[in-house]
Amino acid sequence: MTSRATIHRPGGFAEVEGFKVKAWAIVATDVPVRLRSRGASSASSIGTVSTEVARSEAHLPIGTDLRDGDLLEVTAGEHVGRVVRVVDSETGDQATALRVRVETVPRPQEWPA
Repeated sequence: MTSRATIHRPGGFAEVEGFKVKAWAIVATDVPVRLRSRGASSASSIGTVSTEVARSEAHLPIGTDLRDGDLLEVTAGEHVGRVVRVVDSETGDQATALRVRVETVPRPQEWPA
């Protein structure tokens, strides 16, 4: 795992210049990560709108504190600047790495540049 990431967790709301914005807690920084494409996509429909989402997987060290909805921001390596959301943080036993399903999402506007 040669890439590094920062783990962000949604943490309620904060007031910035009189506006309520989503607050993010930084859970960990400089976490080794490997992003891997699963080679397939999944279709999702909400009402009459359908979208295709590329399925990807993130590999992290065993014991990394992750929850569904956390965002991983790649800070070093091949995909610097990419942000992925943890879709499913369930893992198996006797694993050699923490492997979780993720999907690429836009970088939240409320994060500092």
